[in-house]
Order: sequence, then structure tokens, then C-alpha cells
Amino acid sequence: MPDSYAKALWVTIQRGAKSKEAVESIRQILERDGRMALLPRIVRSLQRHAAREGRREGVVLSVARQEDARRARSEIGGLLPEMGIRKDEVTTQIDEHLIGGWRLEGRDRLADASYKKYLLDMYNAATKS
Repeated sequence: MPDSYAKALWVTIQRGAKSKEAVESIRQILERDGRMALLPRIVRSLQRHAAREGRREGVVLSVARQEDARRARSEIGGLLPEMGIRKDEVTTQIDEHLIGGWRLEGRDRLADASYKKYLLDMYNAATKS
């Protein structure tokens, strides 16, 4: 039930309603129906939904070390037009799980040029024999 309220609130705001008015409307409905106890769960559901949407729409370049960022940005230059992404839309972050290389994730796509991927591929090939 909280997910339904959160989704309705999200859609209402995406269609152009003012956030404050939409939240007040949901609050009034919950109060009228005696469901105010759902409000914290609706907020958490809305936060999860917003995070999911951010991951889907956002574009993240993950690198192992800050020193790798410049080289990775130059290497992804050819991929960005294919993905319909502008350079200023890419956020760079350090990923402690990467050994080297980079991963570009966003808009339901993944370009993985990390050393971790290559090492895992070699390990899987060696253990299958």
C-alpha cells in the first residue's frame, strides 16, 4: 500500500504538480482515511523510487583511483554520442572494488573496461578447461 501512494505521488509531481501541494494532498487523504501511520513508509518508498530513477537517468563513470579519471574520460569520448549522453552529464566516482580501468553505467547501459572484468574473464576461461 505505501508503494502505491508513493508511486501516485511521484507520477503527480512528474506531471507538473507542485511538490508541496502534492504532498499536502496525500497527507490530507491519509488523515481523512485514518492512515497517517503509513506516512513514514510512504516516505521511504518514495526515497527508494527516487534513487532508482536517479540510477536509471544518471550516468556514472567509476574509476579505481582519482588519477585514472582523466584517461577514462578521454576513452569514453567515443561512447557518449552513441549513448546520447553529453560530457557534462557524466559523474565520476571512485569505486574501491575496481582494480583499474573504468565502468560507465547509466540509462540502462553498461560499458565495462575494468581490469576486474578482464581478470574475471581469464579466471572463468581457465577454470572451465
